[in-house]
Amino acid sequence: MKKSQFLTKPSFVLFVSCALSAVMAQPSDYEQKAKQILDTTGIKGGLIVHIGCGDGKLTAALRVSDSYLVHGLDSDADKVHQARQYVRSLGIYGNVAVDLFDGKRLPYVDNLVNLVVTEDLDGISAEEVMRVLCPNGVVYVKEDDKWKTTVKPWPKQIDEWTHYLHDDGKTWPHIRLISDDRPDREGQTKNTKQCTIGFTSAEPEGYMYACQGANGLVHVISSWNYYVFNLKWLQTPPPAKPVLSIR
Repeated sequence: MKKSQFLTKPSFVLFVSCALSAVMAQPSDYEQKAKQILDTTGIKGGLIVHIGCGDGKLTAALRVSDSYLVHGLDSDADKVHQARQYVRSLGIYGNVAVDLFDGKRLPYVDNLVNLVVTEDLDGISAEEVMRVLCPNGVVYVKEDDKWKTTVKPWPKQIDEWTHYLHDDGKTWPHIRLISDDRPDREGQTKNTKQCTIGFTSAEPEGYMYACQGANGLVHVISSWNYYVFNLKWLQTPPPAKPVLSIR
């Protein structure tokens, strides 16, 4: 009998240890809620805005992977301070950030945010939320104790293809190599590979962003260079590459 009692002690300790480990391994309620929100909305990455972030626990949990950036907003300065302390304690501040706002105007440009999460829009209009959402972006808001998902529609005037005409440029009225029309010189691509930039050559890869301003100027930003041109430049035939004669 003594031998049996002696053997049950380490077994009991082992059982308790395993049980504690299992409990500690369970995801928190905030992690489960964050996963449920992302599964419901179908957002796979991008910028998430959590309005009314409170203590920051759900805000932090919404960054389930490196595919997301999360920005918490609150109109209460004390809650913002508390949320920042919590996020910093996790060592993830930067990928998750928290800021104070006026409770009405969202501090973003148009068509930027992929997902807005809030339990109470309070003084924020639906139009303001839709303004900051990108096309196909989602707002996940609690109304009458029920969560509601609203998707911003894709505008009819915006094409989903990377080219305005779907023929790889065969029917484009103007085609020009994006360069600065200067003599050939060495440059770098986004992978730090050497390339030649000049009359007849440009970066072979790395164009990351392009937009056209209200003044008609087109801005193209690559990993290494920044180009600005207008329609007149696009319509002007490229200069011929100088022919060097040997005497």
